[in-house]
Amino acid sequence: MFVTKSALEGPDPEVVLVAEKKLRGRKTKTSVVFHFRALTGRWVSGNASGIEVSETEVAEAFVLPGQSNVVGIVSADGKAHVYPNSRPSIDGASQLYFTRAIGSELRGFTLDSRLSNPAVETWKKAFTTPATFPDTAASRVEIIHRPVSPVASYGKVLGDRTTLYKYLNPNVAAVLAPDCAVRVVDLVSGSIVFDSGALPAPCVAPKVAFVENWLVYAHEVGGNSTDKGTKVVSVELYEGAGKDDKTNSVESSSFSEKSIKVHAIQQSFLFPYPIVALGTTSTKFGISSKGLLLATSKSQIYHLHRRVLDPRRPLQKPTAQDQEEMLFQYEPVLPPDTRRIVTHKNQVLGTTHIIAASTLLESTSCVLAYGLDLFHTRVTPSGTFDLLGAGFNKLQLLLTIVGLSVAIVVVRPLVARKQLHAVWYQ
Repeated sequence: MFVTKSALEGPDPEVVLVAEKKLRGRKTKTSVVFHFRALTGRWVSGNASGIEVSETEVAEAFVLPGQSNVVGIVSADGKAHVYPNSRPSIDGASQLYFTRAIGSELRGFTLDSRLSNPAVETWKKAFTTPATFPDTAASRVEIIHRPVSPVASYGKVLGDRTTLYKYLNPNVAAVLAPDCAVRVVDLVSGSIVFDSGALPAPCVAPKVAFVENWLVYAHEVGGNSTDKGTKVVSVELYEGAGKDDKTNSVESSSFSEKSIKVHAIQQSFLFPYPIVALGTTSTKFGISSKGLLLATSKSQIYHLHRRVLDPRRPLQKPTAQDQEEMLFQYEPVLPPDTRRIVTHKNQVLGTTHIIAASTLLESTSCVLAYGLDLFHTRVTPSGTFDLLGAGFNKLQLLLTIVGLSVAIVVVRPLVARKQLHAVWYQ
């Protein structure tokens, strides 16, 4: 299911559902599309029978990059289809690259200018399960795409007035492999940008969140390790080899050498409870700081400010430059502060996913956690800087405005008379 028109784009948001339908008397399934309004359920096009796009099953479906209202569908025979089937949509899909996770392999494809031809495989990477992972939960490759969100700042100015430029290649995604390693892969060229390395056995598939240049993954720590609990690793990706090294990753081609020039800054933290889901906040313009949302096995949801998980937190006492960047000393343990629990006294059972959406207020992000239960709330990662507080004296403001208005009315003729007098008697 894909949102092709959001509530911010108009009064009637629209949804496209890609499904498979098997008719009586036919052994194979067909690919159909249902296009309807999200709030009323009324059909935008087609009817309850759906719109058939292919006579074979669906292998992959995705929203075309740069065209949020166009859905690409790859059928089981390798052919690509677009909805809506218009000339602008077809022209936009003719130069499209896409990726499929097939078992323990990750494969990249490109489309021919004539969509009637099967997609052409351009690269393939196989991830095997090590022998030390007999009971691994990650038996297949999983792709975690970055949510589409505005970026307010493309760099981070440091205390010494140098700049770290964020690695914002739009073609990268986090990939979870059978060896439980978390990798950042360019889905167009197949290049591996970041590799966490295989996690120690026995391994349970880690939880991953990826937004802008910030990657967070959490995995349980057990066995003979001295640090029991859940290890949360925070990774920030920056362009080039260091400070002031700008490669313009937003616009660089994935086949350029500059696209893989990236350095990672990472740090690990220990959280006392098992983590079952991760998510990040989202705001309208991306000005507010990002926050990490994590659901625990105790049926609670925490909100951690990005500054707490900053991998650049100094190991020693912060210097003046560190304090200027609002960095505080690194502490390996993230205490379960009850003030960070957004569910308060409520228990949210069986949480599997956490998603966030922006609101009309830049300071506020809507959060939905779902699984066995549904829980919705609002969080303010940077505080309510665009809202008046409850203690704001509105009466005093009103009296001040009225007083200034009266003063302007009284003083204006006096000033005009004085200026006229000055002209006559200068």
